[in-house]
Amino acid sequence: MTGAAPIKVLFVCTGNICRSAMAEGIARAIVEDRYPGQAGSLSFSSAGVAAIDGLHATDYAVMAARGFGADISAHTARLLHPDMIVESDLVAVMEEAEHRVANMLSRRENEEKIIMLSGLSRAAGELDVVPGEPIGDRLERLIEAAGLIEDPSAIEDPIGGRLFEYESIAGELAARLDDLLGMLLGP
Repeated sequence: MTGAAPIKVLFVCTGNICRSAMAEGIARAIVEDRYPGQAGSLSFSSAGVAAIDGLHATDYAVMAARGFGADISAHTARLLHPDMIVESDLVAVMEEAEHRVANMLSRRENEEKIIMLSGLSRAAGELDVVPGEPIGDRLERLIEAAGLIEDPSAIEDPIGGRLFEYESIAGELAARLDDLLGMLLGP
């Protein structure tokens, strides 16, 4: 993607110290590993609907993300702000409660781009990748299709859990991000 501004993807969870932090890091790692020529096509960030600005990712989140090639050791939490939603092209939330809060913070015209990550992943798996299709067109098709997914599942919050629970969530995030990024950046 030469000369065009990158598509901005914002991951949102509750505290921005587990799921969204891992999603941001794992998404970057997937792009760097599988789509290095398109690294400038997407930018990733994260925030939390109840985050305390400046907190670091939990130790278990750092360890779990590392298992998927992501270093989130320098991550610091950010509280979700309406401007973050406006500035993003896609807002991927982890569960319905965060979806509701993000919608409350957003302007009505931005609500369609706030979608549960599991719904995005399912929609990406159902859509055909059209070779040569611009990434912006792919994103539009994906947002439209994801909006039709009924009852997308939550990506559970591992906070307070054991390392294997964080690793399980990181694995789920990686699988869902594989689907999403394959649709956006695939051939």
